Amino acid sequence: DLMGFEDRGTAYARTGRELELFLALNAVANGGSLHGQHVSDVLAVADYLRTFEEISGNVAVAGHSLGGQLALLVLALAPDITAGAISGGLTTLAACRRADVLHNAGWYLPGLEAAGDYPAIARMIAGKRVLSVSASHDEHFPADGAHEVLDAFAPGTVDSRWRTGTHPMDADTLNLVAIWLADNHD
Repeated sequence: DLMGFEDRGTAYARTGRELELFLALNAVANGGSLHGQHVSDVLAVADYLRTFEEISGNVAVAGHSLGGQLALLVLALAPDITAGAISGGLTTLAACRRADVLHNAGWYLPGLEAAGDYPAIARMIAGKRVLSVSASHDEHFPADGAHEVLDAFAPGTVDSRWRTGTHPMDADTLNLVAIWLADNHD
């Protein structure tokens, strides 16, 4: 569980969006970010998986929504995670502002917009394989921003798929992610 969710959210008097905001603002006050803590958690799980003899090859990452945001960040920061699937997790801060989308509290990384917004993170990902599945009418991840992020990936890095509809992941997308990871992961 990520900090603030399921079992890792029960230690607090707050819940839901209020808890996430509480954790995010405290992380910023301490010089970090909630997404930074979440990425550290994901990297710790990847390290743990590598301790099993039965697991060979590289670890991949996949996520939807918040998980998709984290998959993008993990792919940019972890050189040994060479494949990942991002479902419903790509757009820009600017596109969210234009569409009046109030995102999850972790989405707002200090200084990111001045550094190039989420396309700058996509540009950091090279020599990896990425599947992106975006929804044409995603109410949380505006499509115009998703296109900006997708355009920033190095040529040949991202396999971009679009589905009609809104944000929730559907069974077809889940199946596509599973098959794609099986076919594109060492």
